Amino acid sequence: MSSPPKPIDSAESQLTELERRHRRFVWPAVVVFVGGYLTTMAVVAYRPHAMAAAVFGRLNVGYLLVLGNFALTFLVAIAYRWYAERRLDPQAQRVRAAMAGRSPEGVL
Repeated sequence: MSSPPKPIDSAESQLTELERRHRRFVWPAVVVFVGGYLTTMAVVAYRPHAMAAAVFGRLNVGYLLVLGNFALTFLVAIAYRWYAERRLDPQAQRVRAAMAGRSPEGVL
């Protein structure tokens, strides 16, 4: 027969879940952000004449790509905040609760 889970075991499993949830968002977000940045840099390096193509008045493709990078930065930050509030913060509360139930001499 197995004994009931100890508080430290519960805290470790809750912390593992928190780390898994964090990685689930962060790595795809990094890939999207770095991909967008590298795409802009590739266009700047290999297609400079395309950057100068006018889109509307003095607004050209280069400006749009740079503005797109700024927008992507804010979108990733907003998406992370939304994800953290809904998926990470509740899990962090569970980790804290599990750790509060463990013996004071135990250290994770």
